[in-house]
Amino acid sequence: MIRSAIIARAKQRILQGNVDPLWSHQEWGDFFQDACDDVWSQIISQHQGWYVRRDYTLTLDVDHYDLPSDFHVLLWLRSANDSYIPEVRTWERERGDGRTGFRIENGTIRLVNWDSALPATLTIDYQHRPNELADWDGNDDPSTTAYEPDPPLNTQAGARLIAKIIATRAKIKDGSATADDVTLTKQAISTFVDLLGTPAQGEPRLLGNY
Repeated sequence: MIRSAIIARAKQRILQGNVDPLWSHQEWGDFFQDACDDVWSQIISQHQGWYVRRDYTLTLDVDHYDLPSDFHVLLWLRSANDSYIPEVRTWERERGDGRTGFRIENGTIRLVNWDSALPATLTIDYQHRPNELADWDGNDDPSTTAYEPDPPLNTQAGARLIAKIIATRAKIKDGSATADDVTLTKQAISTFVDLLGTPAQGEPRLLGNY
């Protein structure tokens, strides 16, 4: 379900939500983005295998490689010949043992103790932040995946959850939210994330084999 349809669903959960001037179009769009962030943070904290981009190419810019704007956590870095490049941690840099690897500084990757010419490109796998949409203007969004939440929120269950979070955030602003509203919304987020399960299932246990 696209953003504008989810916002419309949220408005139906609030008395006068469709006509009350208390909330601007931009605020409804912000509520949508904040709701996606709320669920994203829970999913990330559970170390589940969502919000991952693989085989993303970084291009050399003089002496560094700019990370993508939606970058959150680096999962894997390799050079053009597919060789893994390790991180040189702070304490290792301070020790100055000459270890070859990379460090992340101010949204860039820099290779350290690299004896040969820097590679023209690097390839990374990384966890990304939720898709950032432009401000909502109150009109229907195009019916494309670009205006849907990222998986796993691009489902009916995800749309219901985002609409519930948006409605709660709007009611908090106008002072009508109750403690139960907030508690139930938090529980809904936890339930949604728990039902996603884990990325891989362990081996089944035989009776008595623990």
